[in-house]
This record gives sequence, C-alpha cells and structure tokens, in this order.
Amino acid sequence: MKQSFKNKLVRALLLGLTVTALGSCASTPGGGETSSSGLKPGETGGVASSGASTEQPDPSEGKAKVIILAGQSNAVGQSYCNFLNRQTFTEDRYRVAEAGYPDTMIAYNVNPFTDRPVFCGDFVNVKFGQGRETIDKQYISFGPEIGIAEYLSEAFPGETFYIIKSATGGTDLYDRWNPTRKADNNLYHNMVGFVGDSLKKLEEEGLTPEIIAFCWMQGESDSGIVGKRNQYEYLFTRLISDFKKTFAEYLPETGMSVIQPGITSVWNSYADLNAIKSGMAKRSNKWYYFETTDLKTGTDPNSDPYHYVADDMIILGRRFGEYIQKVIGTLGVPEVTES
Repeated sequence: MKQSFKNKLVRALLLGLTVTALGSCASTPGGGETSSSGLKPGETGGVASSGASTEQPDPSEGKAKVIILAGQSNAVGQSYCNFLNRQTFTEDRYRVAEAGYPDTMIAYNVNPFTDRPVFCGDFVNVKFGQGRETIDKQYISFGPEIGIAEYLSEAFPGETFYIIKSATGGTDLYDRWNPTRKADNNLYHNMVGFVGDSLKKLEEEGLTPEIIAFCWMQGESDSGIVGKRNQYEYLFTRLISDFKKTFAEYLPETGMSVIQPGITSVWNSYADLNAIKSGMAKRSNKWYYFETTDLKTGTDPNSDPYHYVADDMIILGRRFGEYIQKVIGTLGVPEVTES
C-alpha cells in the first residue's frame, strides 16, 4: 500500500534536512501532472520483457539496490524547483522533495572538469539542489533523481535505494564519454572511478551493493552530426560492456538492466538518434527505451530550449522509476539477446 506524502514528510523531517545515515554532504543549491505515465505506443522494453512475470522472487533480497544515473545536462538537472506548478506538485510533495526522501540516497559527481563542479562523495537523501549550480544561486536545480525517488518511495515503501549520479552538461558520447579514449577529462573513466569509490562507501557501512540498473540520459550532443550519430550504437554498447566487466562482482546474476529515454524534438536529427536507441532496446530483454517527445523544454524563466521544464523533469524521473520497477520485477529473469 502506498504511503501518504504526509507520512513520508514526517519521516523526512525526523531524519533531518542534510544529515543521513551514510554521510552529511550538504546539497549545493543549483541553479504537469506527475502521475505514473504507463507505457506508451512506440516504447520498447526488450525482446522478452513483455512476457516476463512480475511475480518472480527477488534474488537480491538483503542487498543494497544501486541505480546508476549518467549522461549530459538533462541528467545533471537544469530544471528549477522555483517553477514547479504548485497545483499539481502540491505543498506536501514539495516539502518532501525539499527536506529529502527518507529511503532514496544519492552520491553525485556533477560537471567535473568545469569551473562549477558539484560533488558529494557521501550518500545523502535525494532532494532539491543536486543538479547544476547557477552563478547567482537564485534558482535551485534538480534532475531526474527527484522523480525517481518519489516514484520508488510510492512503489516500494520502506525500501532503500542508492543512486550514483555522474553527469556533465554539453558532452558527447563520441569524445567525452568514449570508453576507448584515455584523456584526463574522459567522463567514462571518471564515472568508473566515482562509482567504484561509492560502492566501497556502501561496503564500509556493511551493505552488499548490487547495481540493478544503468539509467542513461544522453545523446543530444551526438544527434546532429552524422559522424557521431553513426558511431553511437557501437560506442554505447561498448560503454555498457566495459562497465559490466569492470563491476561484474556487483551485478545481478541475471544481468544489469539498461534504461535510456529518447531525446526531445528540439535537437537536430532527434528521430534518427532515437531510432538507434530504441533499436538497441529491442535486442535484449534487459534494455529499455521510452519516448520523451511529449515533454516540454525551455518555457520556464531562466531556461532555454534544450532543457526540460520543472514539471516535465519530474515526469522524466518518474518514467525512469517505472522502468526501475519493471527491472526489479524481473531480476530473476536471465538476459535474452538477439544479434
């Protein structure tokens, strides 16, 4: 049964605004309807996902469920809680997101190699302010982690989840996230180091971390350039393959799932890139894809055409949450792939 937001608010306030069981890293102020969206036409969930029973026993019982959140600026979070529609994102919901979700923790490494990095190496409660830092500090940013935390707190009341976020705005897969390149500012290798350190933190707390899902919000910087777009499938497949090899001891026996949304229509050749993304998801029951072309960008003050408005960033996160719920429901199902 779902908990009421008032009950969750009380729990959040009792835990405190910034101090958590695993750390005390202070969040950095940065600068629609959010009900469950359901599956939409054109969304794919893998070659065997539709037939997988959601009644499978959970083989990861007793383990710390870890979710990777990576990508560029819409993974970082350049949406601002100041502009949430308070008719739909009600006062109760806002106060929980402001205080912190009691059962969803996050460690984050945002915009490294820039003049405004945002870093928290300890696990703290997911809350507003864990996205991009704005220069004037007038607005407080957030990313998909808010919608993910809200959704999971409803779907799995009392169960704790751990998000590891590594994201940088304006970065492409072709160069900056390319796993085959060894530059000092390579974001894939930087992410691997941060994920490794974060997993050790969980182990030091006596937990057994298990990476159940890799959530990838990226592609905007690759879509409009033919040479980059043509390499996208190979490079992302390689990125996931290398990641799974590196963290093999932390993955479920039946395989880690990959969840990636499409990009919005404001980007050149968005449909071509989204076709590549959805095509990858059709070849494995552990890979998932969903559309975002219905979500709005750039109409909030202090925003631009390329980033989700606050209300729709919540929806994006909740859609990630829906697929994480599907992942948990099929943890006991072995991966099936097609060539």
